[in-house]
Amino acid sequence: MIVIVIATSRTHHLSHRYHERGHIRQNAAQHDLAIEDFTEAVRLSPEYDSAYCARGYSRIELNQLRLALGDFELALRYNPHNATAYNERGYVRLLLGDYENAITDLTAGLTVDPKNAHSVTNRYAAGAHCLSYYA
Repeated sequence: MIVIVIATSRTHHLSHRYHERGHIRQNAAQHDLAIEDFTEAVRLSPEYDSAYCARGYSRIELNQLRLALGDFELALRYNPHNATAYNERGYVRLLLGDYENAITDLTAGLTVDPKNAHSVTNRYAAGAHCLSYYA
């Protein structure tokens, strides 16, 4: 039993290290390398919702929108209260022209975190697109 706890703790620590290095690479606009690190983080800790969000963000930067959408969906599967995942998935849906679902996601993000400025801004943009779409 003790061996399992130690191994799990080391795996968790290593996963966080990959996640941290991924953020460093993101900040250096090395998104391909960041994606590799975030992928390793979720391989080691499959329920690591923040790593899915971070990988999704790098995929947005590389215009891999469908893959990014999948990352945010995984993040929400493991943590349905992740406001960042709702906001980013809504943003991707906005970019893909799926305005109604973008508004749904962004509204859900605001329900979780009412002060999230990105969700407010993106929801406004999605609503404006929706109005022109149906006009």
